[in-house]
Amino acid sequence: MDIKLIPDKYKKGDRVGIKKEASVLGRLAKKATPKGNLLLILTIGFLIVVVLASLGLLGYQNSLAKQKASLVESIEKLQDQRNADLESNFTELGRRIKGFEKSLKRRVYFSKIFEMIEELTLSQIKFVDMNIDLSQNNFKLKAEADSYSALAKQIIAFEEDARIKSIELSKVGLSIYGRVASELSIELNNDFLFSE
Repeated sequence: MDIKLIPDKYKKGDRVGIKKEASVLGRLAKKATPKGNLLLILTIGFLIVVVLASLGLLGYQNSLAKQKASLVESIEKLQDQRNADLESNFTELGRRIKGFEKSLKRRVYFSKIFEMIEELTLSQIKFVDMNIDLSQNNFKLKAEADSYSALAKQIIAFEEDARIKSIELSKVGLSIYGRVASELSIELNNDFLFSE
């Protein structure tokens, strides 16, 4: 029995070919000039720099992705902490402040409102409360009248005056003293409110 540890193709004859190839590379290395070596070294150095830069940019991209995910999570937490009612209250407050500033710039003559009410009020009517909203150019009066007909006459007196744009009657009923109680919402003309 013949056991071969080395296959036939690797016998002594094949080693000659391998030696020839190695000697060819050796001869090429010997023939290489200093300029060629420098070019080879620069090329290999450039490839190393490109590979390192690519790896660095890949790491930087991963870092940016993690930062983005962290920022998105932070924004979501802040969104959960928002109070919608408070925001709407601030919006309403801003609107009212602008209306008030607008009214202040236009110089409102309050005394004219009181003079008009005094001039138009009938003797059977008594006003017990007043609420003025200059941003909407209107005011509300709580009135008590001796009778329904006296209240109707008072509404007609307000409607016929050119200084009043519109009037609305609401919450009509009897007071605890037996008088007719109601609320009047009166919108004034801009020409009257802001003129001297």
